[in-house]
Amino acid sequence: MLLNSACVLRRLRWFLLILLAITIIAYATAIPVNWHRSAEVKGTIIPKMPDMTPPSIANPYQNPESDEVMSDQPVKVSVEVIDAESGVRDVTLFYTIDDSVTWLEVLMSYNVTSALYDAIIHGYPYCTLVAYKIVAYDNAGNPAVNDNTGQYFVYHVQRLSFVLMANIDFYPQTLNLQSIGKWITAHIELPEGYSIDDINVSSMLLNSTVSTDLEAPILVGDYDGDGIIELMVTFNRTLIVECIAAENVEYSNVTLILSGKLWNETAFEGSCTLTTSAVAGDANCDGIVDIYDIVESCVNYGSKEGTPNWNANANFAPSWDQIDIFDIVTIICQFTKT
Repeated sequence: MLLNSACVLRRLRWFLLILLAITIIAYATAIPVNWHRSAEVKGTIIPKMPDMTPPSIANPYQNPESDEVMSDQPVKVSVEVIDAESGVRDVTLFYTIDDSVTWLEVLMSYNVTSALYDAIIHGYPYCTLVAYKIVAYDNAGNPAVNDNTGQYFVYHVQRLSFVLMANIDFYPQTLNLQSIGKWITAHIELPEGYSIDDINVSSMLLNSTVSTDLEAPILVGDYDGDGIIELMVTFNRTLIVECIAAENVEYSNVTLILSGKLWNETAFEGSCTLTTSAVAGDANCDGIVDIYDIVESCVNYGSKEGTPNWNANANFAPSWDQIDIFDIVTIICQFTKT
């Protein structure tokens, strides 16, 4: 009787151990180790957990800084926004100039180089108070706001005016003071946030003396191929020559300063250096009449004012509107002159 009881207990114990092992194995195979990631378990796909985390918005950079914004000066705002899960969908700058009554919005663009989102707030008059905030959404639709803990990012437009620095190129970049031509052309580029359409062409002066020739062509285009549209205006060449000659220049680099205003009275300024020569026959303006000047005039032979191959620096003899044999003979007669 006791033997039979011991045998039954052993069998029961083995049965319970086997049942426990089966339960553990079944439990282990039913639940994946990394349960929150998509996995295939017995033909079933366990879905990825949804993105519930909003984007992270850093504090923005501002150029110019808050205490340096002048009247009618655009302000560039840059900010880092990241979202490690579903990614950033869009970032928008909201700003107000009427104490939050009206909010204006500017969609910020991603700058691959800086890895920042950029936007421009255009210029406002003196004493304007500008407040702004940044709003971002990720691809799961989660919103995020950086409003400086409810205080907003703020700047106050200052009274002092500023001079906008423009990029100026003159063509040609050499000038013989003894040769004859009608015009010198200036190409003007404005900084980011400004348009050449805003330029008051009639306000421009060279060295505070020579005004734009309003009867000459005024054109726009990307003449230097840098992707920025330029304004092309012309100045009377004779007046520029007279202005430089008054300084008794023989052979030198002369800086011409072009200044003017936008239609909103914002001043702009830029400069460019020309190589000048007062030596008759010096077509390439290197300070001496030599074989290179003869070659230069031969290359320009037959060209007329306004054509692509025209070079006023080789125009030393009548007829004054064309490079011809008389110009070449004049250069030869001045050979070796300095």
